[in-house]
Amino acid sequence: MRSASIPSIAALAAALVAIVLAVVAIADSGGGSTDDLEQRIAEVESAHAGIETGIATAQVNAAMNTIDGTGFHQIDENMQVATEIPAGVDGDILIARQVASAFVWPDELKEKADALVAEITAFEAVLEADDLQGAKTAAAETHAAWHELHEAAYPYLAGEQPAADGDHEPMSYSSGDHAE
Repeated sequence: MRSASIPSIAALAAALVAIVLAVVAIADSGGGSTDDLEQRIAEVESAHAGIETGIATAQVNAAMNTIDGTGFHQIDENMQVATEIPAGVDGDILIARQVASAFVWPDELKEKADALVAEITAFEAVLEADDLQGAKTAAAETHAAWHELHEAAYPYLAGEQPAADGDHEPMSYSSGDHAE
């Protein structure tokens, strides 16, 4: 399911580029006054801004789809009761780190995405060192960083202004990985 998001972004980007090229071709095809040309330029600039917003939204959506699918809540819960580091955790968090690192995050989310990458990287280090106590701490800190990004990303996708740090109650969820 995770790989389905990436081709969707490529298809969206290709379609948006085609739209821009079509708008530019239309603007270049006609003669006319300077006012007509200025109007066409304004239309192209407006279309470009809309495309950039669409691409950013698609990237955030795809990234969050993958990152949320990692299951940071469940990883944290499992780690807290573990007597040894569970198999496969390193692979799960690796994918989330790669996705969070690869995307160009909008300014509104970049700091939280960078914080998640830093926490995942620290988590990977304690897993590599086979440090169970460190992994328990890192799992909780990574889970908290995921919540920070998650709680900012979905209002961003909805076109809402995110709450300032400390100005919101944690989101509640009805079921699944997002229970806490």
